Amino acid sequence: SGSGEAEIESVELLSAEGTPCRAFLDGEEARVQVVFCSHGEMPCPTVGFLLRDVKGNDVFGTNTFHLGLTAPDLAAGEIRTCEFRVTMALGAGRYTLTVALHTGLDHVACNYDWWDKVLAFEVFPGRRSFFAGVASLPVEGAFGPAAGAEGGGDLPSGPGRSVAGPVVGRDA
Repeated sequence: SGSGEAEIESVELLSAEGTPCRAFLDGEEARVQVVFCSHGEMPCPTVGFLLRDVKGNDVFGTNTFHLGLTAPDLAAGEIRTCEFRVTMALGAGRYTLTVALHTGLDHVACNYDWWDKVLAFEVFPGRRSFFAGVASLPVEGAFGPAAGAEGGGDLPSGPGRSVAGPVVGRDA
C-alpha cells in the first residue's frame, strides 16, 4: 500500500555473509536489504523495517530517520538499496518482516510503499543462556549478603560473583 510515487522493488533477509537466509540462531547477525525506486524526484527517502512475532505483535522496528541516516535525494527512475544490519537477539520462534518506504519519522504523513509480512523467518536457541520471551536483553546477576546484614551492601564483581546473560527465576 502507499501513494506509489516510489516503490519497493525487492526485499531480502540475508545472513551476515550476504546469502538469503530464513533461519537464525539467537544472537546471530542478519541483514535486511530493501531495493526501491522513485517515479519522480524524491527528497530524502526513509526506509524502515518491523519484526513481528507469530501472533502479530510488534517486536522491533526502526528506520533510517530514527537511526540518523540521511539518504540522498532521488531523481525520477533512480534505483537505490538500503541495508540494515541487526543482531537477532530474539527468543526462539517464528517472525515476519515488514518494510516501508516513506518520508520523515514514520509512514503516517507520506507513505510511498509498504510491504506487510513480506518474509517469514525463524529464530532458534543459540549458545547464550536460556531466557523466556521474545527479547534477549543483556542482564547481569549476583548473589551476596542482604543489604544491612553483616558484610552486606554493594556486591563486588569478580569470578563467581556475576553472571552475564538473561536471568530466569521465580522473582525474575
